[in-house]
Amino acid sequence: MGIISYAQNFEDVMLWRCLGHVKNGFYIDVGAHHPVDDSVSLAFYENGWRGLHVEPSEFYSQLLKKYRPDEITLTKLLSDKNGASHFFEIAESGLSTGIENIAIEHQKKGYITVTKEVETITLDSIFADFGDIQVHWLKIDVEGMEKLVLSGWRESAYRPWVILIESTYPNSQVETHEDWEKLVIEKSYKFVYFDGLNRYYISKQHPELEKSFSTPPNIFDDFTIAPSSPYACKLRSASLESNNK
Repeated sequence: MGIISYAQNFEDVMLWRCLGHVKNGFYIDVGAHHPVDDSVSLAFYENGWRGLHVEPSEFYSQLLKKYRPDEITLTKLLSDKNGASHFFEIAESGLSTGIENIAIEHQKKGYITVTKEVETITLDSIFADFGDIQVHWLKIDVEGMEKLVLSGWRESAYRPWVILIESTYPNSQVETHEDWEKLVIEKSYKFVYFDGLNRYYISKQHPELEKSFSTPPNIFDDFTIAPSSPYACKLRSASLESNNK
């Protein structure tokens, strides 16, 4: 069965190809952002899955709670320890971060940041709350905080089937995985795919999933693009330009 793709880089298509056979699965979306725009989870939600969102922005967290009331949304910042930390919020964007130097770079480009104190939580703490629930995919999109987030996964034996991690420096094509990938690999994961933005890893407990990452999204994935997708917006823009010539 095909899906509607909402994600910015067809992450949902790749995950659905891999895990669409699972009925009523469970995901953890770290840096969930908007419930629709660029959402990796919405296609799964529409097909019976449910999950947990971690979103430190109060604005986007409230949107998630409003439009996904039957899911869990934590208005917290994932990091290497439980406590509190500064969060540099950039309104109406996916650029908010817990890294001050990155926030300063955005300020120099004209973005307005608001510094807030937010509660932090670790992956260990999140995994501890789930008991025997299988986590089928874990997405980490944390604007430069990847190593801090993965460093908070110390003791838990939880092993999501698939992990995808945004692995380029914010707003660039500069790859960052050399700084944190070891923390994933040492938990018995195998790197299987890079889509230009994210790196995908599969648990060695599920080697059968690797074949799903042999090709990029294509016509045989039987998906349609949501009207809110950046690709749909570009197509509409191109069509208007063509019609106006």
